[in-house]
Amino acid sequence: LDKKEVVQRLPEFAEEWGPPETAGFVAQTQVNWEACKHNVVAFAKGEGTPKEKKVAPHTMIYPNYDLVLGQPNTLICFAKGFHPMPITMSWAKNGQPVTEGVSRSQ
Repeated sequence: LDKKEVVQRLPEFAEEWGPPETAGFVAQTQVNWEACKHNVVAFAKGEGTPKEKKVAPHTMIYPNYDLVLGQPNTLICFAKGFHPMPITMSWAKNGQPVTEGVSRSQ
């Protein structure tokens, strides 16, 4: 600490480890990757590929501008936390679908 220097220290197991270029690391990684892909397919078949749990979105609706009586405004709906994607959303007014003046974005 008096020298205000950083001294790198390798953990004890590092003596037995070599950089990725040694000991066939790349070839072994490819073998492991192929085994993993095979196992995922096999396990999915064995489990009957369970369906994904559906999670309803959390929504917020707010005006684009501060409200002024008699002035037009834009309502914005923000949805988050849903699964799986995508979801379909629509606007309704008094129970009737609204299609004019509606835009969608991500």
